[in-house]
Amino acid sequence: MYGVLQRYLMLVFAGLLLTLGTFWAVRYFQRPDMYPGDRIEERTCRSCGGSGEDKDLAQQVPELGNACRACGADGKVDVIIPGRDRPTKIAGVVIDGLFDSELATADNFRPTPEFNSNPEEHRKKSHTLSDVSITIHRSDGEDREVTSNEYGLFNAKLSPGRYTISARGEGFAAISSEIVIEPLTEPIWLEEAAILNEPGSEADARSMYGLNVLVSLVRPGTVGGRIQVTAGTP
Repeated sequence: MYGVLQRYLMLVFAGLLLTLGTFWAVRYFQRPDMYPGDRIEERTCRSCGGSGEDKDLAQQVPELGNACRACGADGKVDVIIPGRDRPTKIAGVVIDGLFDSELATADNFRPTPEFNSNPEEHRKKSHTLSDVSITIHRSDGEDREVTSNEYGLFNAKLSPGRYTISARGEGFAAISSEIVIEPLTEPIWLEEAAILNEPGSEADARSMYGLNVLVSLVRPGTVGGRIQVTAGTP
């Protein structure tokens, strides 16, 4: 009897260790990379104000309880205070300039759920361009080249500095534009759940969501074409 109880307790203990290990592994791998000069500090949760409760959620969906999803009911959240060299994420899209407009932004051309598994249909509907070569040249000589994927999308991480972004696509005129990546100044909140927060400023938007880049290409001899950079949006 004692042997059976001992084995049962060992299994329970092993299961507990596995659960805790999985929890901490998930939290570790979900965290963004750290760069020289970055530091982490603990702050009061901005979603619940430190109470650890989400009263609105409890009223709207009682079965989910009242625990704040942003901090896991702790009332505290770790934040990264970015160093001067922390890179900014850019998320770009390349489109056919024939279907561009002054009010268009990169978000207007990103794939919606119904097209996530059908990139060809997405390109036809949104007029995005795949296989466009994007060269990112830093003023101190560093070069990087990426290619728009089957949805017309590309992305990169750029350290603070001055860059020239050039785009070349078959059948389209090459285009280039200079951009300046400023150092990130706002904290990056390491919340446990994906909470969509409205940025309070452009600097806040860049820290939370990076930058959006719209590349609009036109045929040779055609007027137009542009590269537009805006603060990211949720």
